[in-house]
Amino acid sequence: MGGQSTAATVAEELSRRNADRIGVIGPLPYKAHSILDAAVGTIVDLDHEYTSLRLTKSPEELGWLRHASELGDRAVLALADRVRPGVDERELGAITEGAYLAEGGTNHIHYFGVTSMSDPTLTRESHSAWSGTCDRTCLSLQ
Repeated sequence: MGGQSTAATVAEELSRRNADRIGVIGPLPYKAHSILDAAVGTIVDLDHEYTSLRLTKSPEELGWLRHASELGDRAVLALADRVRPGVDERELGAITEGAYLAEGGTNHIHYFGVTSMSDPTLTRESHSAWSGTCDRTCLSLQ
């Protein structure tokens, strides 16, 4: 498998399997649509069905969502407890991760923004917390 065109590779495999239709979720560029359409003839948009399935949560999924929410709460509480003027984004990341990694959370990505509350404009050149600032979780440092 592989090749320069994912759509062409998928179309070859679908043709090999004598598929006569394919379901897709999400955007499908025109060129990929044309390639797949030529291979199978019928492309079925499954966006609505997929979204409907995702909106209905099983008891297990609800349990995982509760667990994830608890981990997020721990991260915000840790930030509220430990962030101080002068703390940079690497330290903020360590505080955040330290609150949930040992409890089964995984490191994905953190967004920290700092802005002055007297002139609330978020800039990319903000690299440390200072007195009178607020991050996106609105932890106000006084």
